[in-house]
Amino acid sequence: MPIDLTPPVLADRRMSRTANHAATVVVVGAGSAGMTTAWRLSAEPSTHVILIDAGADPGPAVPDSLRREMLLPPEYYWGYAEADTGAFLPRGKVLGGTSAANAAAAVRGHPRCFDAWGPGWTWEDCLPAFIGLESDRQFGSQPYHGDTGPIPITRYPTDGFDAEFNDAYMAMGHCAIEDHNKPDCLGFAPWPTNRVGDDRASTLLQLLPPLRTRSNVTILPRTQVRRVLIDGQTAVGVLVDTPNGPEVVESDSMCWRVAHSDHPRFCSLPASATPTIYARPRSTLSQTSPASAATSPTTRSCRWSSMSPTATGTRVAPVMALC
Repeated sequence: MPIDLTPPVLADRRMSRTANHAATVVVVGAGSAGMTTAWRLSAEPSTHVILIDAGADPGPAVPDSLRREMLLPPEYYWGYAEADTGAFLPRGKVLGGTSAANAAAAVRGHPRCFDAWGPGWTWEDCLPAFIGLESDRQFGSQPYHGDTGPIPITRYPTDGFDAEFNDAYMAMGHCAIEDHNKPDCLGFAPWPTNRVGDDRASTLLQLLPPLRTRSNVTILPRTQVRRVLIDGQTAVGVLVDTPNGPEVVESDSMCWRVAHSDHPRFCSLPASATPTIYARPRSTLSQTSPASAATSPTTRSCRWSSMSPTATGTRVAPVMALC
């Protein structure tokens, strides 16, 4: 028997598909990759992008702590700790994700690492994305760099403590190089960093401001994914907690990245939250409605026997984001 997709408990927690847009895309996770995905997709005015993140929106006047300080106020962290030692793991819980909380290192992987992933993820496949994302202040004219992207990359001169390290590297026989991000380079150099002066050039500072001005973008902060909704063998949506209560976000299709996989895949969750969702055993999937999924503490996920994407008041969208 088909399951009712519009239970009263969630009837007012659904967003209608926008009639004047050709497609609606839900991006779950507004960190380094999710924010970039939303920025690229929403450049097409006919695409309505709904950007969801569990973290807070600090507002247009971003505080100094999110701009440049190495240790943020506790509310901007997930509060994770290393399992064996209990050491603090600073993962950002804020729009911009960990790009708003890290040391702003912009060092790429080696081409051979990408090539090992196979078709679709080789170095040549990924290089256009690297080029399009960056504006490299020193090497932007090189064929493996970009000079027109939204994320500024620079290298600061080494002095003091860094210079002493460089002298030690040279004495040990390591090579001095100019650019860590030149393909197949190996040696020591000033590290590439995404900074503007003392500020991190995070996606919070570089990409969120233009997203705020786009009429085809809806930003939902403090909204956390709780369960993946399954129809047969297909993930068709997510159940989220919002400041106003639970909500079901439905989709036409979803792409996932499997946590700790040897091969990269797309996902609809930020990398730091992925294990939380995927740790739930498949045996706990149940044939329950979104209403019971929202209210039952024992239901790990929700399996629907059927769905009607044209049901009045439902949100129908492909969910697409990156880890």
